[in-house]
Amino acid sequence: MKHAVVAMDTFFHGASPGYPLRTRLEMMKAAGFDAGYFTIWPTPAADAERQQLAATAQAVGLDIAAVYSAIDLAEGHDACLRRGEASARNL
Repeated sequence: MKHAVVAMDTFFHGASPGYPLRTRLEMMKAAGFDAGYFTIWPTPAADAERQQLAATAQAVGLDIAAVYSAIDLAEGHDACLRRGEASARNL
């Protein structure tokens, strides 16, 4: 049984300067990780990255182990469900 070494991307969310998605994935791969846990925030920039995540991870040779998505409860229940469904479809 192969065991994957998995990284969580939370370090990059507080890192300054911010790194582009491909750079972050390349850094994870270069550090020896096989896969990543990714966090998607409810912002337009994060939505754009979410749409690129699967293709970029594949190009870099990194598996996606999980994706965590934050929601804004102030948007209301239906809006949160629509955002979650859209996120899942676009991976």
